[in-house]
Amino acid sequence: MDPALRGADQAGRGRELELHRRSKKLASNASSLDHHRWVAVSIRLGRAELDEIAECSLAHVSEEEREGARATGRPRGRHSLISRFLVRHLLSLAFDRPARSIPIVRTPNGKPYVSDAGCHFNVSHSSNTFLIGLSTNPIGVDVEAVPFWHEGLERWMGGSRMSSSSMSPSPSKKQALTENWVIAEACIKAAGLRLTDTRHFHERDVDAGRWGSFRWELLPIAPATAAVASRANDDRPGSLCFGSLEISRDQLILNIDEVRPIY
Repeated sequence: MDPALRGADQAGRGRELELHRRSKKLASNASSLDHHRWVAVSIRLGRAELDEIAECSLAHVSEEEREGARATGRPRGRHSLISRFLVRHLLSLAFDRPARSIPIVRTPNGKPYVSDAGCHFNVSHSSNTFLIGLSTNPIGVDVEAVPFWHEGLERWMGGSRMSSSSMSPSPSKKQALTENWVIAEACIKAAGLRLTDTRHFHERDVDAGRWGSFRWELLPIAPATAAVASRANDDRPGSLCFGSLEISRDQLILNIDEVRPIY
């Protein structure tokens, strides 16, 4: 078993760490979802931090989420714990409620949402990069830490208009394919569809940043490649936050170092 997942009842629950609202910028953005199309938080952790932060996360997620992480095993379970921890505490900022009291349920297709708060969220992680999106409307996010390319995948996505050069201005094939992939996945997740139903990649008529009732945007979080998708008929700005996590004297601290409006 992953050492970061071991001893939930002893180590995890025994360390009731507090997520400090050190950054007024984070509290302001997370608590003002009504003024933003979406709020997205990007966090990049050092590899040495992952185990310790995953262990700290045990005290702040539900028993079901802990069991799911144990069943998944390392390293996916570790990343799942951190993702759930971040989601719950960002939601606690948005709604001024204890993190563990927030009821997170799933649609029949498996997409999680807050059952009693009218808030949608989505999570993606790749390697040591985490991306969390919050919105009053359905939202999808996806991130890839490293650009990739595979000839078979390029041919498979060739049935989609997203593979056209106008949609992928990057001269690098790797970067172009990665951009197409995160855009497609963000749109599928926003719509609440199953990622395993691959026909959705080819049904999309993605042009000028739109697909059906959704609007997608690539996010500037280099070196990672990321996208967010949300309702197209929403003219409010998005808010992209860059954050970091640290552990100091038995307290888990979330710092927001920069906030960028996305129009």
